[in-house]
Amino acid sequence: MSAVEPERAYTTVAHNGSTRYTSVLHVEPLDDGRSRLTMSFEGTSSTTVGKLMTATVGRMLKSTTRKMLQRDLDDIAAAAEASSR
Repeated sequence: MSAVEPERAYTTVAHNGSTRYTSVLHVEPLDDGRSRLTMSFEGTSSTTVGKLMTATVGRMLKSTTRKMLQRDLDDIAAAAEASSR
């Protein structure tokens, strides 16, 4: 964890080579007592080669990354719903 906003959000940061990956999970309370989770993910490189790779390969992996993030959110939702029963 690199940042926490209690009961609202957390941020994690990881590094691989010259690339920094940032993931943020937000919790938004809804009026009916439920919560909405949203997640963002970003990878940025500090080198020219890394930036070129991100611009080309990153675009190809965008759909896969989006599906993986959605699966994570679905898993969290299933666990939360199971624990509330």
